[in-house]
Amino acid sequence: MNTYLHRFSGIVALLILNVFPEQSTVPVDRPKEAILHIDTTSATGFVLAKSGDLSDSVTSYNHSVNNRSSATGIAILQEENPPSCTNLLGPPDRTTNVGVGASLHWGVAAGASGYKLYVGTSSGGTDLVNAQDVSSNTFQFPENLPAFTKIYVRIVPYNSSGSAAGCTEESFTTGSAPQPPECTTLTNPGPGSTNAFITATISWERIDSATGYLISMGLDPEATSYVQNRNVGNSDTFFLGEALPYDTDIYVKVTPYNSSGEAQDCSIQTFRTRKDPNEPISFECTELKSPQNGATAVSTTTLLTWDPVPEVVSYLLTVGTSSGGGEILNLVNVGNSTSFEFINELPENTRIYVTLTPGYGSGAASDCLETSFTTGTRSKPTGPKAKSRYGISPDGDGINEIWEIEDLDRYTNNTVQIFNRWGDLVFETTNYDNTQNVFRGLANRKTTTGAGNLPEGTYFFRITSENPEITEPATGFIVLKR
Repeated sequence: MNTYLHRFSGIVALLILNVFPEQSTVPVDRPKEAILHIDTTSATGFVLAKSGDLSDSVTSYNHSVNNRSSATGIAILQEENPPSCTNLLGPPDRTTNVGVGASLHWGVAAGASGYKLYVGTSSGGTDLVNAQDVSSNTFQFPENLPAFTKIYVRIVPYNSSGSAAGCTEESFTTGSAPQPPECTTLTNPGPGSTNAFITATISWERIDSATGYLISMGLDPEATSYVQNRNVGNSDTFFLGEALPYDTDIYVKVTPYNSSGEAQDCSIQTFRTRKDPNEPISFECTELKSPQNGATAVSTTTLLTWDPVPEVVSYLLTVGTSSGGGEILNLVNVGNSTSFEFINELPENTRIYVTLTPGYGSGAASDCLETSFTTGTRSKPTGPKAKSRYGISPDGDGINEIWEIEDLDRYTNNTVQIFNRWGDLVFETTNYDNTQNVFRGLANRKTTTGAGNLPEGTYFFRITSENPEITEPATGFIVLKR
């Protein structure tokens, strides 16, 4: 019997008030907790009540147990009260112009194990949140709150003893809803750029109102073959993780977004990757555009023009009166211009053969097509014949310092060009006036290739004019001495 009393003394103590009829009561001033005192020898004890749920008293009991000695025990029973109410900390009560993406934050209620949350757009309303159980003291709405709206919030802490009573409703008012961000632009490689590295990291301009970016990228014009609307968060860079193909157009679309949505109508941008450095270099030829191949009755003062070639450094021009010949010009470097004027007239009624060879930094094109045309009869000049031989000596002695053109008044709205013996244009001007706008032995063309103060030698000139009486350009040569 004594063994059982030891094992179940706690249970017996809780039931003692109803089990034992012999009781006496002593009043107690401050009932805070229930204390059970048990003497297992005599089965006597005391119960100190904690609250009004039990009588505000000390209850004693006595029951003999075969007069056997045993230990004395004390048990303390705690009874928990419901927690008190709390207050909204963020947004504070009655705040205005609150962001529609705001979250809620309130003070921690002592003894609370959780909170019941009620949120609505009218007093007492729960159309936004209805009695949602929240374990922490914060809450993030799954969607933006309505703009320009008064929001009502009630927070009720609770624990195992019950819920806080009389918790009041608080409120705040939202402001305007944010707008979706604007579109962005690629910065590396830039839109329309060429020669991009095949392992390039894509980057773009950051948009202040954006909280993240979606990127689409591909070899197709829809920019989807690599990735489509991949969310890269708030980063402004993206690396595909694999090498892009050489010499290929890459299509990219970057769409900024924020809590209000995605940027609208963002365009697809392109760049082109560099050529494979391990592939053999192929140089592209060009063709004569004017005069056309096979043309006849071409003026003996015709201007040659041709189509440009990408990345060309210069063109080598060969002109002859027989196929493959260079009697007129033989591989003359005309720079990267796409036109050429002859210093002297071409022979009349003659078939002229032209070959253009584009030159690059590391080589030149080969086997470029030869074209030809046939000149007509040379037109007879009207008016007096222009002087064709001149000499100047710009040495600072005040004599023959400039080239003074005879009968210059006949050449209204003139254009004057001077060429070296290789056919390179070294000087060009309009409205030559024999005083200020003149040739002094200084080049104003090809200055990047070393021309400037021209050396002694023979130079060739060409003068054209808008004077209707002068039907042919004046040509000749200048001897330059220093």
